[in-house]
Amino acid sequence: MLEAEPGARGPRSRAELVGARMVDLGRDIVRSMSTRMLSPRGLLSGAMGAAQASASGLWALLPASRSPDAWLETANKLRSYRLFAYADLLVPQAENGWADALDRLRDMDPFSRVWVTEGLGYYFAQRGVLPVWGTHGASMSIPMHTGFGLSLAERALRSVGDGPLSAVLADFRREAWASAHDGYGEVVFEGLGLIAMSLFPDLVGPIDRELAADEQLCALFWHGVGRGLYFLPLHFLPASSARERPIDFAVRTPSTDMGRQNALAGLAWAMTLVNVQDPEVIAHWVAEFPSGGALSNGIASALIVWMASAPDDGSAASLASYDPPAPLAALWEESIRGPIEEARRRGGAASVAATVFRVRVLN
Repeated sequence: MLEAEPGARGPRSRAELVGARMVDLGRDIVRSMSTRMLSPRGLLSGAMGAAQASASGLWALLPASRSPDAWLETANKLRSYRLFAYADLLVPQAENGWADALDRLRDMDPFSRVWVTEGLGYYFAQRGVLPVWGTHGASMSIPMHTGFGLSLAERALRSVGDGPLSAVLADFRREAWASAHDGYGEVVFEGLGLIAMSLFPDLVGPIDRELAADEQLCALFWHGVGRGLYFLPLHFLPASSARERPIDFAVRTPSTDMGRQNALAGLAWAMTLVNVQDPEVIAHWVAEFPSGGALSNGIASALIVWMASAPDDGSAASLASYDPPAPLAALWEESIRGPIEEARRRGGAASVAATVFRVRVLN
C-alpha cells in the first residue's frame, strides 16, 4: 500500500501523532521551497509555517492535557492540510498527469486518497490540466471537482480589478457549470466562498451583495465561506477560540438567515470531513453550535459526500455507533444520531453527493 505519510509504524500515542504530523508538514514546506517555488500552493501556507515546523513549540504553548480532543483536532487539520496542499509531493511522478496519479491514488488509505485527490484537482487545474470527467470512477468525482473549483475560483477572484465584480462572478458562474461534469456545477461554484474567505476576505461582503438576488448561488457561496472559516490559519491552534470565533463569524456576518444557515452548515461540513475518523472531536463541537438545523445538515451532508468519495471507509458506521460522554449524550441523540442514520441511508452515490453543497432538505 502506498503510504501517504511515510514512516508509518504501529499504533502511536496521541502526543506522537500530533508531533509527527507537525514535523511532516514543516519538512514538506522546506522540501517544496528547495525544489520549486512555493507559490499559492494551498490556502493556508505562510501564516502556518513557522508555528507548525516545530512540534515542540505548540506543545509548550498549550499543554495537551488541557484539551486532548483539541490537540487531536489540530493533528487532523494538519494531516488534511498536508495531504491537500502537498498532493503532488506525496504522489510519485504526479507531474506526469492524471492517469499516472490515479493509479497510485487507488493504493492509498481512504482518508489520504480523498484529500490528495482534491489537492491534485487543484494542482492540475492551476496548470491547465483537467481530468476527463466521468472516466476515473465515481468515488473520484467529488474531490476532483472541489479541487478544480478552488483553482477556478482563485483565478476568478485574482482578476477582480480588471473588470467589475459582477462581470467576474457572472463569468465564474458560466465557467463553473460549463466545465463541470453534468450535475456537478454546484460542487464547483461552492468553492468560491472558501477561496474568498481564505484569500480575499475583503470580497466576502461585496460578493454577498452581488449574489443576493440569486438564492441558489448565495447559498452555495456562504456554504463555501463556512468551509473556509474552519481552515483559517488562526483556527488551527488548539484553543477554545478556534471553535468560538468561526461560529461567531458565521452567525453575525451573513446578511440573511439563509446565509447564516449555510455558513454554519459549511463550517460543520468541514469539521466533519476533517475529523470523520474521530467521533470525540465531532461530539465536542455539538455543544458549541447554536440551536437549529445547520449543524445536523452540515454533518449529514458531509457524510453523504464522504461515503461517495471513500466507500471503503467505515467512519460513518463508527459515528453511528459512537457513545458520547454523558454531558453530550442528549445533544448527540437530539442533533446528530438521526442525521447520521439519514446520511448512511442516502450516501454512496456521487450524483446524490453533488446536490448537498448547500442547505436543503435531505429526503
